[in-house]
Amino acid sequence: MGAAFAVARLLCALGVVTAQRCPDCRAPMPASSVMERHLWREVQNILDRTYDWRYSGYCIGLAEDQVVKDAQAKVAENETILQAHTYGEVTPNGVRQLAEFMGLTVASPDAVSFLDLGSGVGKMVLQMYLEVPRVTRSLGVELHPTRAQRGQEALAMLKQLGDVRDLRRQMLQGAVLARRPQAPFAAKLLRNNHLGFIDLLEADMFDLDLSQFTHIFLASLTWGTAMINRLAVKLVTEASRLQVVAALARFEGLQGFEEEEQHFQTSWTTKSPTGSRLFVYTRSG
Repeated sequence: MGAAFAVARLLCALGVVTAQRCPDCRAPMPASSVMERHLWREVQNILDRTYDWRYSGYCIGLAEDQVVKDAQAKVAENETILQAHTYGEVTPNGVRQLAEFMGLTVASPDAVSFLDLGSGVGKMVLQMYLEVPRVTRSLGVELHPTRAQRGQEALAMLKQLGDVRDLRRQMLQGAVLARRPQAPFAAKLLRNNHLGFIDLLEADMFDLDLSQFTHIFLASLTWGTAMINRLAVKLVTEASRLQVVAALARFEGLQGFEEEEQHFQTSWTTKSPTGSRLFVYTRSG
């Protein structure tokens, strides 16, 4: 993926260049090889084929939102407006931009344990696992019962068909053959026949053990200040291996991390060149 995109977007966020010269979030991320471009098409085909009306994160009954509202109310301040029914997704192109901003595409001998908090039906969790060699564990956590169930059913079907295993192996082999930056890491996984682990859970994130995760994405646009503050305390005290956090809303109180603002593509900004704001927090030192 293009490091130039990340650098240019950073310059835009800092105001070093004008908006007219900022990268267009609608533009496809550049593939590093023909094989990677082919893999991305295969992943897009799986996403389009699988997540139809049966496994959509949209079209959820209002009555079921009470489960989410009850969980939010436990930590919400009196003035917090609860927005359980709000839903959107990061586009496949946006997921690749996110991987770039979180440093998942750089050469490194270290495995990544990726966590998506508020994962919906799990499309980002699946894409990270299928496209990024270093992501050896990809987990999604969703509180909404129907979305969690639909995501679990879709993933189970793909596993049963062998699509997840086959595409993950194809991606690792392609990384080695194309001599991508993560080729040595991919080769090691193939030698050890270790493809990794992917799963989706229906759970409250405050009941989850976060100690083993290195990279976390927060779908936090409607969470409210009280919830974000409580999660910040949980991350600082519990997530000892955490390296990077990316969030849709500014994440105050995350001590020991440096903030950087980026922009990436989401389902509600597909027509906008500036995309949605993304706040990336990297552990200092």
